[in-house]
Amino acid sequence: SIEGASDSLNAEIRDVLGLHFPVSSFDLDLADLRKRVLALPPVEIAEARIKGGGILHIKVNEKTPALLLKEKFGFTVLSKQGKFIRSVSTREYFSDLPVITGEGAENAATQATAIFKTIYGKLDQVRGLVFVGQRRWNLIMKSGQVVMLPEKNPEQAIQKIIILDKAEQIFSRNIAVFDFRLPSRITLRIPPDKYDQINSKVIGVRN
Repeated sequence: SIEGASDSLNAEIRDVLGLHFPVSSFDLDLADLRKRVLALPPVEIAEARIKGGGILHIKVNEKTPALLLKEKFGFTVLSKQGKFIRSVSTREYFSDLPVITGEGAENAATQATAIFKTIYGKLDQVRGLVFVGQRRWNLIMKSGQVVMLPEKNPEQAIQKIIILDKAEQIFSRNIAVFDFRLPSRITLRIPPDKYDQINSKVIGVRN
């Protein structure tokens, strides 16, 4: 019997154990069986024991999917700490998970999780986060608009963005890029003009 596993993980556990019943309990190496199960990426904690009636019982705690890392081909499902869970070709079964991408993004998964937690229920048109220069995030909106977040305290910048949008509906305006990298000021860039030049406007924001 297997406890605590999803259907897909249940099948993986049975496959990795490779047991053909009936088998004597004296021939089972429980420590080795636990080690095999624990080696599966989705498994966080595993136990293996013999229950009454001669039943081999496997109990697991499965890592909780928190983020989808967009790769060149397909996606990687990550825990909130950035630990690998599984690779998938589409978002079909994980469409509710927020998306991150960019080189080294998995190493900053904890910060990405905190950013998405700050956003949740307050900014509905978020497409995902892009890790830039392996040090900070860009917030990408479904409209294609980009919010450049600071390297330090990006959640604080998000709070400021939410307040601005509530007061000024900034995301409904014809603005391509919101540069929040400097906490003392925000640079707004409108889409390129007919000469393909980016125009910028700097507005002061109180800390």
